[in-house]
Order: sequence, then C-alpha cells, then structure tokens
Amino acid sequence: MRVLLTLAASAALLGAARAADCSGTEPCTSDCGDDCGGQACFFTLASTGCDGKTSNDAACAIAARTNGYTGGSMVCKTSDGNYVGTAATPVQCDSTNQLCGCAANQAVDAVSAIAATEVDIGTTKTSDKIMVAAGTAKTWAAAGYAQGDKIVIGGSGCAPLTGGNTDLVTTITKIDNLELTIAAAFPVAGNEDTSKQCTVKRVQSLKCTACAAGFVFASGDAAPQSGARVCTVKQCDSSNKQCGCGANKAIVADAANSNNFKCEACATGYAFATGDTSPQTSVRACAANQCTGNANPVTLPTNAEKSSDPFDNSDKINTGDDVLKGIQCKTGYTRTPSEGTNKALAVCASAGSNAVTVTGFSCKPTCKAISFGTAILGADSGGCSAGQKLVAGLAQDTTCALKCKAGYTAKNAATYTCAKGSSANADPVSPFECDINNCKKESGTRTGYACASATDKNACKVITFALGNADRYMTGALQRVASRTDPLSRARTMSPSLAL
Repeated sequence: MRVLLTLAASAALLGAARAADCSGTEPCTSDCGDDCGGQACFFTLASTGCDGKTSNDAACAIAARTNGYTGGSMVCKTSDGNYVGTAATPVQCDSTNQLCGCAANQAVDAVSAIAATEVDIGTTKTSDKIMVAAGTAKTWAAAGYAQGDKIVIGGSGCAPLTGGNTDLVTTITKIDNLELTIAAAFPVAGNEDTSKQCTVKRVQSLKCTACAAGFVFASGDAAPQSGARVCTVKQCDSSNKQCGCGANKAIVADAANSNNFKCEACATGYAFATGDTSPQTSVRACAANQCTGNANPVTLPTNAEKSSDPFDNSDKINTGDDVLKGIQCKTGYTRTPSEGTNKALAVCASAGSNAVTVTGFSCKPTCKAISFGTAILGADSGGCSAGQKLVAGLAQDTTCALKCKAGYTAKNAATYTCAKGSSANADPVSPFECDINNCKKESGTRTGYACASATDKNACKVITFALGNADRYMTGALQRVASRTDPLSRARTMSPSLAL
C-alpha cells in the first residue's frame, strides 16, 4: 500500500510540474486535453502544428497561456485517433475586461470608470431589481451610466448583498429617471431604505460595438487589445454607396453596377493625400495639385514660346488651369487645327513643384502665307483666305479651296496646297488661274452688243436702258446709218430703247 501511495504522490508531483512548466513541448498522448496541465498552457505553431499526429508522433510545442486569450488546445478525434490543433483566440470584450478583442465588423470601445461615490443610493427594491438614487443626488444618466453597462454593486453593510461580503457584477437593463434596473437578481431579498450602504461603480474596461454604417473591421482581432480600436472605412467596391477610398484615389459611380461607388486612381496632376476618414455618400474627386511658380513656371511645348503676357513667379497654377494666354506658337508654326481654340490645360505633377506641363496645345510647322492672284478668291466651302498659313509636316497634304471672280473662267485645280512633310515656311503651291471672259466678235444676234459675263462660246448679254433726249438723238443717228447699210431698216419700227 505504501508503494502505491508513493507512486501516486510522485505522479501528482509530476503533473504539478508539467502544469507549471508551459514552455518547451508536450507529448502527443491519448489524454491530449490534459497535455499542458489543464488551462495553464496552450499549443503554439499556429495551433495547428500537431494536426494529424497520433500518440506515436513527436512532441508538440506549447507556450504559457497569455492573458486576454481563451481556448487553444489539442483535441482528440474519435474517428481516427488523430489530434487537431485549436487556435487560442482573444477573450471577447464585455465591459468587464481590459485585455480582450472583438469580432469582425465590431469596434473596441473604451468604457471609462465611474466611481462608486458618483451616485448616492437612496433605496433598493430587490424584488424588482431596482436601485433608486437619492432625490438630491446626481442621477444615473448624469453620472455617465448607460443601458448595457457592466456595473459592480458592493458596499459594506449593503443588505441585498448580505452585508457587502461579495460584490455583484451585473448589467444595466434600464435607466429611468432616478431608477436603475439590473439584469441579475440580488443575492438576498433585503431592501435598503435609509442606510445608503450600497454603492455602484463602473470599472474601466473595453466593450464591443457594431461598426457604424460604412465602416468595417474585416477579420476580427487576432490578438487581445488593451485600448480602444476603431473600425475602418469600407472601401468602395461597386457594392454600395456609403464607403470611402484610400490615398490618391477618387470615388466614382460604377455605371455597370447600379452606379454604386468604386475607387479609381487619381489622374496625373491630381491627389487625395490621406484617403477618406469617414464614409462618403456621393462621388468625390481628387484635388488638383498647385505649382508654386518660378521665373518661367510653364514648360513650353515644342515650337512654342512665351506670349506677350507670360506667367511668372507670382502665379500659382493648378492642374486643370487654362494657360493659353501665356504661350503661343513660334513664327512659322501654328496650333494644331484639331485643337481649335480649346483650352491649354496645365498639369502640376506634384503639389508645390515648379514645373507646369501643358496638354492640349501643340505647334505644327506651316507653309508661307497665301496670297491671291488677280481675280482669285477663296471658295465658298473650305475656302482659302489671304494670309492663311497651311499646316506643314503632316503625313498628308493640307489644302484649301479657291474660285474665280465673276467674269473669269477657272483653269487647273482650284486649291492651294502645302505638301506633306513640308518644313516650316515652305512655299504653298497652286496651279489655279482665272482667265477673263471675252465674247467673240459679232457673237450675238446683232452687231455692236457689249459682252458681260458670257464665255467665248455664249451670246453676248443684251443691256437695255431708258431713252433720254441724248438717247433719242443717238437713236436717230443710228437709224440714218442703218438706212444706208440696211435696205430693210426703213421698214423697221425703232424700239423706244436701244441695245448696246
């Protein structure tokens, strides 16, 4: 019998030693739940290092159980006898602890302490689980208490607690005027009417609170927290319209997903330095960078120069500003026609820099200015104009159209052309000519008619006018001349008007 007692004592001492020593390893044995001396230790190696092992395998690493954690052990599988590692997880914050964690989509909120002296207890109603503040004392709400708070009821001589020997930890379920209702029943049915021996305090602690709309905490706490921990702004992912985006990203509507919000990188010259610190409910652009300016803040485009009103070091230029007034194309160059008169937009690559680049403004070489020859005009559609400079250096010819004045006939192609690949100030080319129209002698049905706009193949135009005294004299003279040359003229009746 002594031998058995001795062996039992030795085993007890060994068990105690194992429970106290929670560093190193523990064997994989059939009593896996006791491998680390009950709740004193937990398995490490991500708590899965012993997965699949049996009692014949090597030992598994263990570590001392750290405050703020719960669980974490090896559990025997009854189906195949193998072991499964169970991860230790943070204790959930419940307003009674100061080292704990919260689940996914929960914030860790700090609960400040409220001293037991803040509210005088006038009476207690143990049957209704109510404590009533004294009429002249600070009320529960004024002291900072709120529904859901974990509180500690104590006090030496507090009758509902049997003289205050054991504190009661419970939760506030209701606050109404001076009354505070608790969740737990008092240990004894004894009302306090006048002694004011019962006290209520709230200890400093942490609690879990659901993330507000637009905030998330994706995975929950992997380690215990010792202070408040906020949820973060939900990143816009085309799933909702209450979210935010990170640094240097804009919030835009996703037309393919019901105009929900998504994040897009800021364009060059724009920034959003910090990211959203609260959820947004409307689209949000990035902010334009501002360049500080120097003696020549604008980097001139190729073949461009400063205008007569250039920018200088007093100008603050933002991305997106129109800098057209400060630049122009050099002599022999013109702005690319497709740009028209559109803005020349500044780009400030980084805030506070001095280098402003320009988009939407480029200079192309031109042929020399067009000059018109005699009787040549610009056509009604796509016509040339005097002094116009056609763009050169392109992959195709550039042209404009011509026409002749009235009374002239066109000859050859009616265009001016700046040939493709021409260099600046090259001569434009035009074979166009305008010949004056001439009527052939006696081309009309009568001799002596003047020719107006007819070509040399058309009849002359008849011009009539009213007869005055001089006209009548000329008519008589013509009649006399005609009577000598035209035997039939005597028989004709002269018209009251004369054709020339």
